[in-house]
Amino acid sequence: MDDHECLLPLRGDAWDEEEAKRILKHAQARREQIFTGAYIVTNNGSTRPKIDIVCEAITSAREMASGLVKMIRADRTLENATAVIAKYVPMCAPFTAYEIVCDRHWTPLLSRAPDILTWANPGPGATRGLNRIHGRPVKQKTARQLLLGEMRELLKESQQPGRLGKHMQSLEMRDVERSLCKLDKYLRAKNGEGRPRSRYHPPARAIKAA
Repeated sequence: MDDHECLLPLRGDAWDEEEAKRILKHAQARREQIFTGAYIVTNNGSTRPKIDIVCEAITSAREMASGLVKMIRADRTLENATAVIAKYVPMCAPFTAYEIVCDRHWTPLLSRAPDILTWANPGPGATRGLNRIHGRPVKQKTARQLLLGEMRELLKESQQPGRLGKHMQSLEMRDVERSLCKLDKYLRAKNGEGRPRSRYHPPARAIKAA
């Protein structure tokens, strides 16, 4: 068992901030990767170790969990839940807050959110994807309401007969947002725009299975 797996016993009520810091710093000292490029987490200008800041943010979020749930229950929309988490949870800007909310969509808290088919947070990748589709400068900061309208149009188009394969389920706004992000990544790689942060290296067991 490596140090990352050693964090598993600290889930739920067993969370121990100091023990988590110790485990992660030990892994870092062995030059193991602690943070990836999947979600960009900054130190918000602090010079303190990122491990300390993130672990403290987790503790803070746990302490305010019941209050957060109460505010989300007052208006069980994805939009409201994203705003609540972005406002009150340390280290969570709207992009990260929305990722957390999408996970909560699969729980009773937000499984029946009324805006599943009308709202999604247009992150940087989705914004660039829409800019590409509509012929705007790729890095243009387009108004959110325009982006939302364009995403709704794409969702509406996907609902037309024959647009999706027979094996596919109906899409939600989240699917549109994520697809636009993947489109942007694909076109960046295809057009040689910058360099990918990393390459995927499948585990040996996956290669053998193939």
